[in-house]
Amino acid sequence: MPTAIKHAVLISDVHLGYIVDDKHFAKIVARIHALQPVIVLIAGDLLQKISPR
Repeated sequence: MPTAIKHAVLISDVHLGYIVDDKHFAKIVARIHALQPVIVLIAGDLLQKISPR
C-alpha cells in the first residue's frame, strides 16, 4: 500500500512590518498553502519592530 508524501515548510527571517508589507506576506502565505504542508515551521525573525517616527 503506497504511503502519502507529507510536506513540511520552513520559512525564516520574514521581517513582517518594516521590510515586508501585508501584500508581500500574502504572496508568501499563498505559496505555502499551494504546497499543502502538514506543518509550517518559522525560524528567525517573523516580525520587524517598527520604530516610531
